[in-house]
Amino acid sequence: EAESVVCIDVDDSRLLPEVFDCENLRFHRMDAAAMHFGDESFDTAVLYNAAFHLEEKLDALQAYGETQLSELSCRELITFHDGFGYMAQAFDLEILHAIEEESGREASAAEIINIANIVTNNNLPCIFVESNGSTSAAQITSRETGTQIYELDMAMSERDYFSAMYHNIDTLKEALK
Repeated sequence: EAESVVCIDVDDSRLLPEVFDCENLRFHRMDAAAMHFGDESFDTAVLYNAAFHLEEKLDALQAYGETQLSELSCRELITFHDGFGYMAQAFDLEILHAIEEESGREASAAEIINIANIVTNNNLPCIFVESNGSTSAAQITSRETGTQIYELDMAMSERDYFSAMYHNIDTLKEALK
């Protein structure tokens, strides 16, 4: 039975956050990929060249984020999804709560009260939602607490990974200045 393998197009770079180390945004599976493909079906030089260019892009993204997010007045977040934990750790942000709303499962009244209490107790200026996700709990919390809502992108829409992450860094800077 053939293994399913995800190939990475460096020019497109539609990557999920799970491929990144929590300490920074460096790609950490390239050696494993090189070993997997090795001499069998993939030119190792091409793979390492792609890895080098990908690492350059990741280094630039990390540096941009560190610069843009270094002087935030608030470093705590409420997000729509715990998948942003990778980004939060990379830029010394703290996710106080992740609203886990999906199709067919919305936040309960108790969860919304809890979210509103976290916003109020931590004097949070905003809540972050997914550009393609449910916003019902965030909308209710916003009305109850007066916080603003900003959209972050999980790179699962029209944007490639890097465009989405640059957008997210700029959005975090604007929202938490």
